[in-house]
Amino acid sequence: MLLNAVVVKAQPVNSDCATAALLCAQQPLQGDNTGANGPLPGFCATDALLWYTFTTNSLGGSVDVALTDIDCPVIAGVDNELSLVVLSNPNGCTPASFVVESGIHASHRIRCPSW
Repeated sequence: MLLNAVVVKAQPVNSDCATAALLCAQQPLQGDNTGANGPLPGFCATDALLWYTFTTNSLGGSVDVALTDIDCPVIAGVDNELSLVVLSNPNGCTPASFVVESGIHASHRIRCPSW
């Protein structure tokens, strides 16, 4: 008798811009891009994207987002780098409207491709 174990993992909820996870000040948030395959193409030849969103306050200024405890599995032909892009888009998730920018009272979306 031959048995094969198959692990099925659901696509992360925030693998699409429209369902980006909300980042809040001083609140840790875990993420895992296993199974992510959002509709927009990824950077670095990957489609395993996760999306996060935050809105700056009326004072604007710098925003610090800390990525910690990154656990990169060892996969042949894959490096252990993480790519991160911060985008602003006044039109929500319209792909052509994304710009890399920082401004006062701006709404930002963070796109995290696979490593």
